[in-house]
Amino acid sequence: MKKQVPTHPRPRGRTMPKRRIAVSQAASRKPAEKVLLKAEPLQAAIFKSANFSSIATDAKGVIQIFNVGAERMLGYTAAEVMNNTR
Repeated sequence: MKKQVPTHPRPRGRTMPKRRIAVSQAASRKPAEKVLLKAEPLQAAIFKSANFSSIATDAKGVIQIFNVGAERMLGYTAAEVMNNTR
Protein backbone atom coordinates (compact mmCIF):
# COMPACT_ATOMS: atom_id res chain seq x y z
CA MET A 1 0.00 0.00 0.00
CA LYS A 2 1.44 3.36 -1.08
CA LYS A 3 1.56 6.28 1.29
CA GLN A 4 -0.48 9.22 0.02
CA VAL A 5 1.38 12.49 -0.32
CA PRO A 6 -0.69 15.56 0.57
CA THR A 7 -1.18 18.03 -2.28
CA HIS A 8 -0.45 20.96 0.04
CA PRO A 9 2.22 19.85 2.48
CA ARG A 10 2.56 21.71 5.74
CA PRO A 11 5.32 24.28 5.74
CA ARG A 12 8.38 23.25 7.68
CA GLY A 13 10.56 25.50 9.75
CA ARG A 14 9.90 28.61 11.75
CA THR A 15 6.72 30.58 11.40
CA MET A 16 6.18 34.27 12.05
CA PRO A 17 4.46 35.31 15.25
CA LYS A 18 0.71 35.86 14.82
CA ARG A 19 0.96 39.46 16.00
CA ARG A 20 3.37 40.35 13.22
CA ILE A 21 1.10 38.74 10.61
CA ALA A 22 -1.92 40.73 11.83
CA VAL A 23 -0.01 44.01 11.51
CA SER A 24 1.16 43.03 8.02
CA GLN A 25 -2.37 42.16 6.89
CA ALA A 26 -3.80 45.39 8.28
CA ALA A 27 -1.12 47.43 6.53
CA SER A 28 -1.79 45.77 3.18
CA ARG A 29 -5.57 46.13 3.60
CA LYS A 30 -5.55 49.93 3.86
CA PRO A 31 -4.53 50.66 0.23
CA ALA A 32 -7.14 48.17 -1.00
CA GLU A 33 -9.83 49.88 1.08
CA LYS A 34 -8.88 53.26 -0.42
CA VAL A 35 -9.24 51.87 -3.95
CA LEU A 36 -12.65 50.40 -3.12
CA LEU A 37 -13.86 53.67 -1.59
CA LYS A 38 -12.84 55.56 -4.73
CA ALA A 39 -14.63 53.02 -6.96
CA GLU A 40 -17.86 53.02 -4.95
CA PRO A 41 -19.43 56.20 -6.45
CA LEU A 42 -18.74 54.97 -9.99
CA GLN A 43 -20.19 51.54 -9.23
CA ALA A 44 -23.28 53.13 -7.68
CA ALA A 45 -23.79 55.38 -10.73
CA ILE A 46 -23.49 52.43 -13.12
CA PHE A 47 -25.84 50.31 -11.03
CA LYS A 48 -28.45 53.07 -10.77
CA SER A 49 -28.46 53.81 -14.51
CA ALA A 50 -28.37 50.21 -15.76
CA ASN A 51 -31.11 49.02 -18.13
CA PHE A 52 -31.40 45.65 -16.38
CA SER A 53 -33.48 45.12 -13.28
CA SER A 54 -31.78 44.07 -10.09
CA ILE A 55 -33.58 43.13 -6.91
CA ALA A 56 -31.89 41.61 -3.89
CA THR A 57 -33.19 40.54 -0.53
CA ASP A 58 -31.52 39.64 2.73
CA ALA A 59 -31.89 36.26 4.45
CA LYS A 60 -35.28 37.30 5.87
CA GLY A 61 -36.67 38.26 2.45
CA VAL A 62 -36.49 42.01 3.05
CA ILE A 63 -35.74 43.93 -0.17
CA GLN A 64 -32.33 45.61 0.10
CA ILE A 65 -31.57 46.45 -3.54
CA PHE A 66 -34.04 47.74 -6.13
CA ASN A 67 -32.51 49.62 -9.04
CA VAL A 68 -33.93 51.88 -11.76
CA GLY A 69 -34.32 48.96 -14.16
CA ALA A 70 -36.54 47.19 -11.63
CA GLU A 71 -38.55 50.41 -11.19
CA ARG A 72 -39.15 50.61 -14.95
CA MET A 73 -40.00 46.93 -15.28
CA LEU A 74 -42.30 46.61 -12.26
CA GLY A 75 -43.74 50.12 -11.93
CA TYR A 76 -42.75 50.65 -8.29
CA THR A 77 -40.18 53.11 -6.99
CA ALA A 78 -37.31 51.93 -4.85
CA ALA A 79 -38.68 54.00 -1.97
CA GLU A 80 -41.96 52.05 -2.14
CA VAL A 81 -40.37 48.62 -1.91
CA MET A 82 -37.09 49.01 -0.04
CA ASN A 83 -37.04 47.35 3.40
CA ASN A 84 -40.32 45.56 2.66
CA THR A 85 -40.81 41.81 2.44
CA ARG A 86 -43.46 41.80 -0.32
